[in-house]
Amino acid sequence: MSEMQTILTLNSSDHIMLEVFRDHLGIAAPQMRKEILRLQGDVVKILASKGIQYSDLRSALVPSADRHEAAFIFDSTEIESGMYGREVLKQVLPLLDPRTTQSVLVGDLLGDDQDLIVEILQESMILARSFTFRHSTLLYGVYINNLSSTTLSQLHEKLVAFPAYLGHIPTSFASRAKAYLSLSMANLFLKKNRTLILGHEGDRSNAENINITLYPLEDFGYKVASLQEVYFGIFLSYKRTPCLWRVRS
Repeated sequence: MSEMQTILTLNSSDHIMLEVFRDHLGIAAPQMRKEILRLQGDVVKILASKGIQYSDLRSALVPSADRHEAAFIFDSTEIESGMYGREVLKQVLPLLDPRTTQSVLVGDLLGDDQDLIVEILQESMILARSFTFRHSTLLYGVYINNLSSTTLSQLHEKLVAFPAYLGHIPTSFASRAKAYLSLSMANLFLKKNRTLILGHEGDRSNAENINITLYPLEDFGYKVASLQEVYFGIFLSYKRTPCLWRVRS
């Protein structure tokens, strides 16, 4: 019998399958635990078949007190293409350290309470350039964890050359900004050195490796390793906050 591996993260809040098992199928806690361990065993085997050790992904999935997290914010109106997320990733990907393991999340800054979002930006954002706030949905964020202080500073300094880059929001510690961003950012991929791990359709074999996103992930020396979204979503997606709390104080 193989040695049981520690589950690095369990993203049950963002993925409906475990909730369905518990609330709609009436699966009791002991059986639920067995099902989770079975699914995690599948993840370990699938990754191993692609040359990736699950335990090596800890730094992308488990926060560390001596590493940083930040959301880098871009003005989509400064990008000519309607596929502004693609253009942003073209700027960000070449700047990532190919030796590191980290999670990358992306998303528009959503929310109905625009006054609150302005407050959060004003109190938390380190500006690269001044800008006039029009609406949060015109802003696009790239959230990256497991950053050294040097890498965080270098990313900020190098992205300034891109006219759409507005600045970054530090999210290493609990804050209103971190709680708000947890509602806007979605996991895009997990980076293990030069391999990008991401999800693909549930009816596609886990033996395949395919980039189903619109982002040019392979254009900068990276290779893609993909597996079914149910596995990626539950076991390989970074949880931005350890608990739920109200954004407005």
